[in-house]
Amino acid sequence: MTDGKQTLDDESDLTTDILGKAVKPLKEKGIKVISLGIGPNTLLLDLLTLASTDNDVYTAQDFTELRNLVTDLTERKCPGTLFIAICI
Repeated sequence: MTDGKQTLDDESDLTTDILGKAVKPLKEKGIKVISLGIGPNTLLLDLLTLASTDNDVYTAQDFTELRNLVTDLTERKCPGTLFIAICI
């Protein structure tokens, strides 16, 4: 989950490079990664970089919408399995 964009230590870095490296170990282990952007400032490219597939990207405009979305996602995407949220 993110409410904006990746913070960069060095402006020459690309957010997609940083996020791609961070999520690579999870994807290599076959862990399905769902990305969720909250609010109007999320960057779609960052969400796409994190997610396992384009169909695993979701957005919510505010925390009220987020509550409904997380409930729906948990029921549809994670029935009977461990659900872990990683915030960036």
